[in-house]
Parts: sequence; structure tokens; C-alpha cells
Amino acid sequence: MDLKEYLGEERRISKSLNNIGKLYFEIGDFEHAMEMYDRALEIKKRLGDKRGIGITLKNIADVLQENTEYEKAYKILKESLILKVQLNDFVGSSDIEISLGKIAFYQGIFPLALEHFSKAERLLGEQDASGSVLDLSWNALIQLKLNKELSGELAEDNLAELIETSDISERDIIPLNWNMHQIFTILKNNEEADNYLENAYIELRHQSKRIKNKKSRIAFLNKIKLHRHILEQWKM
Repeated sequence: MDLKEYLGEERRISKSLNNIGKLYFEIGDFEHAMEMYDRALEIKKRLGDKRGIGITLKNIADVLQENTEYEKAYKILKESLILKVQLNDFVGSSDIEISLGKIAFYQGIFPLALEHFSKAERLLGEQDASGSVLDLSWNALIQLKLNKELSGELAEDNLAELIETSDISERDIIPLNWNMHQIFTILKNNEEADNYLENAYIELRHQSKRIKNKKSRIAFLNKIKLHRHILEQWKM
């Protein structure tokens, strides 16, 4: 095998490791997800693949965030952001800013969360791109946490309409409905809050039923922080 073939094989292996890590992550098996990401990162660094390093660092930060290791996750995301900026990857940088904003939100640092989400919005605007309905719901939630009124595209009625009329990816359905539940809870509209909680719960159960392995299904429901919160709230 010549050098070109060897490097190509290394890239394929690292990509496969990242993909396997994502599969583990999505079912709540964070230990094996981290193992795959660490192995992928080692290869990416050996190849000097800045784009691949940035992606893998983001994946590692996702695991750390789920384990509530927020400071570590924040630091690693900053490393990933530096690489995204060097590569002029505006969309990727926006994605990292959103992740940084979520960590700040989970820590209760809402002004910092708003700062990161605002940066993400500006980066997308420079590319004539727009954020998802999920991103808007995060922004609305942060505004409410800062005791600000919702207006324009962040108004609760507009968000509800967007959910009904937009093509929402399956990955976004559960967190979007959970965010809307929180938004209407803060607005003291308990009927709407309950409706969105029910939507989140039904979708969670629907997705879990596709996981045939019982151990993996239990991990999906109980180890992923968001899913655990939904189940806890549903039982109340």
C-alpha cells in the first residue's frame, strides 16, 4: 500500500469511528461513544485534518455535556471553534456557538447563552442562511429566562405556527417540543405546556420502540439527560 492509499484508508477508518460513536451516543451509551471519538481524534490529529478534528471535538463535547462536565465541554468547543474560524466555516462556527449557548443555558448563565445564540444568528446571516425552528425555540427560552417579552419571530404564536408548517427533522422533534413545553410553562399557559410535553413524551416512546435491544432502549430513555427530564415531568 502506497502513502496515498494508506492516508485514504486512515480517513475512512476515522470517519467510521465517528459514525459508530454517534450511534452509541444516540442510544445513551456514552462510554463507548467516547471511546470511538477518542480513537477517531487520534487519527485526525495524525493526518493533520483540521476539519475532521473540529467535528470530532464537537462530538466529544456533546458527550461531556450529557455527563454534565460543562467546563470541559465548553473548553473543547472553544478549540473546535478556533478550527472552524481558521477554515472559514461559518455554518460550522454557528453550530458551535449554539452548543456553547446551550452549555451556558444549562449552567444558568443566560446573558452568555444569549451572546452565543446571537453570534450564531449573525454567522448564519452572513451566509444568507437561517436557523432551525429548534434554534428559535432556544432563543425564545433564553429571552424568557432574562425576563424579556417575546415578539416577532420569537413570539410563541409564531413558533407554534412554524412547528405546524415547517418540515421538522426527527432529531429535532423531541427537544423542540420540550423547549415549547418550557416556554409555555414560563408563560403560565398550562394547557399548551401540557400539550407539548405530551408530544415530546409520545415521540420519545415512539423512537425508543425502534431500539430492539432492551439494554440500549433503557439507556436511550434514562441516560440521555433530556429524555430523563421528559419522563420525570410526565410522571408528575
